[in-house]
Amino acid sequence: MRFYKARILLAPRLRASIPPSLAALAVCDFLVLCGCFLLVAWWIEQPGLDFYFLYENGMLQVAVAAAAIQVTLYFERMYERTLTIARVFQQVCLALGVAFLLQALLAYTGSPAETPRWIMIGGALLVLAAFPAWRVAASVVLEKAIPPRKVLFLGAPLGAAGPVEEIAQLLKQQPEIGLAPVGYLGEKSSAAAAPCLGSMDEFDSVLQECAPSRIVVQREANEMPVRRLLELQRLGTRVEELSSLYESAAGRVSAIEISPDRMIFSRDLDARRGAVAARDLYSILASCLLLILTSPLLGLAALSIKRKSPGPVFERDPRTGLKGAPLSLFRFRQVHSAPLKWIRKLRLGSLPRLLNVARGDLALVGPAPERLEFAAVLRERIPFYGQRLSVKPGLTGWAQVHRNSAEMPDSIAELEYDLYYIKHLSPALDFYILLLQWRKWTRSGPPPAVGR
Repeated sequence: MRFYKARILLAPRLRASIPPSLAALAVCDFLVLCGCFLLVAWWIEQPGLDFYFLYENGMLQVAVAAAAIQVTLYFERMYERTLTIARVFQQVCLALGVAFLLQALLAYTGSPAETPRWIMIGGALLVLAAFPAWRVAASVVLEKAIPPRKVLFLGAPLGAAGPVEEIAQLLKQQPEIGLAPVGYLGEKSSAAAAPCLGSMDEFDSVLQECAPSRIVVQREANEMPVRRLLELQRLGTRVEELSSLYESAAGRVSAIEISPDRMIFSRDLDARRGAVAARDLYSILASCLLLILTSPLLGLAALSIKRKSPGPVFERDPRTGLKGAPLSLFRFRQVHSAPLKWIRKLRLGSLPRLLNVARGDLALVGPAPERLEFAAVLRERIPFYGQRLSVKPGLTGWAQVHRNSAEMPDSIAELEYDLYYIKHLSPALDFYILLLQWRKWTRSGPPPAVGR
């Protein structure tokens, strides 16, 4: 299935549009899910089906059950790549588990949106049997009916190290994005991820031969056919900068494409003040609520540490905060004692950092608070590194959820993720990052520390 990565559709200022294939697939998925529950409702409530739908909130109940499954499938990234039938079956099982948990919550609160027990069970079994088959069939149809959109690069050899080569490789490795690089115009390179189609002088002939639906231009390209590009744009061919495609395809801001004049005279990489204020407010409120809910664990851990060893309960971990100011993160003092292994096993050592969030030092979501010595070196070596310090650091963030724990962090890549987060900072993106972090924790356990 070819369509854009759904994870970045949450960003309110994203320049990429929702592809028709993604919208059509989402609507069809919802109709199939609803159809499974409606078929079971018809079978069970056949004599009083009209009464069930008109007076017992039948349509609302079916819609809530189907929506719970579809939302879970979305966050399980089923709309991002082609999956085998076994993988779809596994994801549907997980989504059904979430749907049943939601039904238990609705039953506890006495909500009219609760689906009757046997309709829910029968509908779930039918979804389990029918939905994976439907998804595989839809994949085959979309694969043949919607060919990938051709992309022509202008102004840079793809063999050069940088975002152009990275995008070309990304589009080739992930055809589900829906874009296929046909080649580039520029200096010939043997290491390119797509063929060189000629020089800028051959633009019109290449255009007729390849008929690209998208032309990607590097900002510093020479001999650009500006007038011809304007004509093509008016006729429906999409013309965009390399940095824009890099953002939408990779979910990052290209550090190579950032120029000093862009940082000085443009504010497109700055976070909106309203979004920052909202983030700080709900971070404090959420941290206070979490501190109340986890206070028994915090109290028990503090009491255990105090009884086993003299000294303070908390240690302070120096990090960089907003605008590079020093920040002390709280954590439980490490005591090497067998009775306290449960603190390390449950990864509670970092739980006191909620106190930093409640104090306003941290946010729930934001760039990682680096160690002071690392931050000083990175600011010297990486241009525009200080831009990531323009907002408060967070317990987790867009860079942290993309970090592979098995590898050493890539400082340039993490900076690009952080710049993307700052540019698109919003409650929706924060909520999505928290869900991704929760899924990461449930699969591999919470990280022992924030930052490096």
